[in-house]
Amino acid sequence: MQYVRIHKGKNRAFIPVFDNMIQDVQWMGHGNNFLVISGQQPATATLYDADGQPNFEFGKRFRNTIRICPFDNCLMIGGFGNIVKGEMDLWNVET
Repeated sequence: MQYVRIHKGKNRAFIPVFDNMIQDVQWMGHGNNFLVISGQQPATATLYDADGQPNFEFGKRFRNTIRICPFDNCLMIGGFGNIVKGEMDLWNVET
């Protein structure tokens, strides 16, 4: 397992990257959380706080894309492009 460094001001946090592969990374608009999809397919999607601590794991599925609503209340995690068995999940992050 590799780690990627996240910069926030003068603090640095290291988060795990499975199988040395990052599929996608997106920060939430308010800057308090970010999502990472990492690993071989099926890949693992995880929500982290700004300090790099995991808050929620979305599980392992065939996904490589994160899209976040401009209002930060919902997000889509999906598998597109070269993923034959691509899946798409919609999440309400307020609940």
